[in-house]
Amino acid sequence: MLVAAEKVNQCRLYDLEGNQEEVIWEGPGGTMSMVQVPGSDGQFLATHKFYSPNDSKEAKIILAYPEDGEWKVRTLAELPFVHRFDIISRNGVNYVIACTLKSGHEYKEDWRSPGKIQVCVLPEDLSSVDEVLRSYVAVNEGVFECIPPESEEGTWEIKQILDEASSDMAFADFDNDGEDYILSANREIDEIALYKVEK
Repeated sequence: MLVAAEKVNQCRLYDLEGNQEEVIWEGPGGTMSMVQVPGSDGQFLATHKFYSPNDSKEAKIILAYPEDGEWKVRTLAELPFVHRFDIISRNGVNYVIACTLKSGHEYKEDWRSPGKIQVCVLPEDLSSVDEVLRSYVAVNEGVFECIPPESEEGTWEIKQILDEASSDMAFADFDNDGEDYILSANREIDEIALYKVEK
């Protein structure tokens, strides 16, 4: 089990009984997402330096991997304001999909430059890869479903499922009726909203 700090601190590996096994890195922290590379033996991607929406201009996605008895960390993509990312697969191809909260700012709480969704194919061999993310799709606000293409050369399908601003969201069946709700958080106005998913 991996645990990493949102502020400046360590990333640690624990066993399932809660005993610390290793320190993966000492800093810098700012870790909002960690995802194991599919099919790997311990490699994972994580965010670094996302401390807050106003202090994340140096945010990036890193690759951490065990080598010769120690952990190595290197930058895969400098991606200012990257907040969340994941690895998704379709037809045997792994993709990184990353979301930035904004594209830039000139002062605290400046939300004039919208965030983006950035995607790329995750190479099977990450040993010599640098700066893998490239922008393909940009969006302004709301909740979007991003469907990978049938093949690497294809086009992503983007569906807007909610047109309200949202900084975080999750699906959950709150009333146990077998149908999901969208739980959406909007940090700009300190609001949490619940939406029924229409089929």
